[in-house]
Amino acid sequence: MHFLRVTHRTVYRYRRPVVFGEHAMMSRPRDSHDLRVKDTRLTVSPSANVKWIHDVHGNSIACLTFDEASDHLEVTSEFLAEHYATPRHAIVVDRHAETCPFSYSAED
Repeated sequence: MHFLRVTHRTVYRYRRPVVFGEHAMMSRPRDSHDLRVKDTRLTVSPSANVKWIHDVHGNSIACLTFDEASDHLEVTSEFLAEHYATPRHAIVVDRHAETCPFSYSAED
């Protein structure tokens, strides 16, 4: 098991203040058989009202609405996750796919 700490920052700058519409952001991974999200943080400037929802695929989506205009938008997403690596012996590759390029069979 390994711990992964990820920080992603996006910054937009504008010549003059702009009014923001609603933003929908997918800024964190989904839990899965080999990944457990332990902690998350989302920081937004200018301040925004944040509502979290799940889509039909189980993704976490942050819906942001803004009360004020601004000459910038800065979003910082951070998460801490546990990653459980798959042992090399557990990865099975079909013989026809051991070298590249390969072709799929007509049935596939």
